[in-house]
Amino acid sequence: MTLHDVILALEEISSNAQVEGARYGYFASLYLGMTRSVRDALGKGLYDNDARMEQLCVVFAQRYLDAFATWRAGKPPTRSWAVAFSEGKRDGLTSIQHLLLGVNAHINLDLGIATQIVASGTDIELLKPDFDRINGTIASLFNVVKARLRSISWPIRYLDDLGGSLDDRIATFSIRIARDEAWLFAKRLHTWPAFDHTKLTVDRDAAIAAFAHNIIQPGATANVVLRLVKWAEPRDVRTILAAMQ
Repeated sequence: MTLHDVILALEEISSNAQVEGARYGYFASLYLGMTRSVRDALGKGLYDNDARMEQLCVVFAQRYLDAFATWRAGKPPTRSWAVAFSEGKRDGLTSIQHLLLGVNAHINLDLGIATQIVASGTDIELLKPDFDRINGTIASLFNVVKARLRSISWPIRYLDDLGGSLDDRIATFSIRIARDEAWLFAKRLHTWPAFDHTKLTVDRDAAIAAFAHNIIQPGATANVVLRLVKWAEPRDVRTILAAMQ
């Protein structure tokens, strides 16, 4: 699979979500934007190693694409993705929470695994700068999407105004923290024997799936604001998807 293939696959998922009015398209749209940004930056001197960065993006994306295909086939994906996909069928969560559930599964679990695979047999520290750039791209696009959502759900501004970046404080979740934890997990995989990787991955997947419930129920203060955001959001998922483009 190439980066072009990844983009085509994400475009298909996003298009199908728009037709179906399905919430799984929220994260797919965000991820498509991230992948396009990486593609557009290749060859411009922004990455330490373009070929390695493309490989990391492809291996990283394959984790999501495999999880999505498994779920669509009616089979269980990783526990982290099972929570994100199953909650996507519920109407009670805000679009921001749906995005965070996807980011939680993909960065906290998938990115560390993908990084270790790409760094196998080399010094993993060489990958750190481009690893950080992927996370920076996701974080910046998350803020772009959030800004677009303000046009259809005005209370989203309070996610920033009330207490300072409340969305980043939902269950103490932030992309920065997720990035740091993913890097530590990648290094742990890199230094442990391969026969231990399955157990390490299963244990981490269980912990991340458990953490996802804090995004779903982040606490009294956050719930008050999120209920207001949800009340103001359009009921038509397609309208929200269109705003994210």
